[in-house]
Amino acid sequence: MLSMTACTGTDDGPLTPQEPEQPVEPTPGGNGRYLVLYCSRSGNTEDMAQQIQTSLNCDILKVEPQTPYESDYNAMLSRAQTELAAIRQGNYPAIRTSV
Repeated sequence: MLSMTACTGTDDGPLTPQEPEQPVEPTPGGNGRYLVLYCSRSGNTEDMAQQIQTSLNCDILKVEPQTPYESDYNAMLSRAQTELAAIRQGNYPAIRTSV
């Protein structure tokens, strides 16, 4: 199961990935397996991802974009908003990370 959350300056509602045909709902302590995927610019999301990983006792993987984000916050925010609009249309940005 994959969940994506993003913060933007608009109120277009949350991003919701398409549900799998037969959803699998692992339960903590059950036979389910978890993988925490995260992308973090400043380290805050990484800290939270590590807390989740510790809580679930699972693997963790940093997702890195093919083209690194700009160091300038406003330029990065503009790009992120453009990418979110593309994601809503089903066009996901290229990533460097592979599983």
